[in-house]
Amino acid sequence: MAGARGTALATRRSFVLGLDFRPGGAISQRGWNLAAARSCRRKAKLKPDQLAFARQLCDTRQHTVEQIGALFGVTRTTVYRSLERERAVGA
Repeated sequence: MAGARGTALATRRSFVLGLDFRPGGAISQRGWNLAAARSCRRKAKLKPDQLAFARQLCDTRQHTVEQIGALFGVTRTTVYRSLERERAVGA
């Protein structure tokens, strides 16, 4: 009886969360299936050419990060994060 209840709970949880709790699914007994998790990443808000232009504007110090964000329709936090990620990958 306990096994059927656990299965029903897992089924309900997978329906509500949109996750696959089956042994070969996105979540298994060992934890996250990293290949499935990688495919679920968010799309970058700034394209590479926009990011390069944002870097140029930021380096010249003629525009604030808030103005740069407004130019691309994103928040200044997004600009800071994108520039930091670019710096971490490029280094």
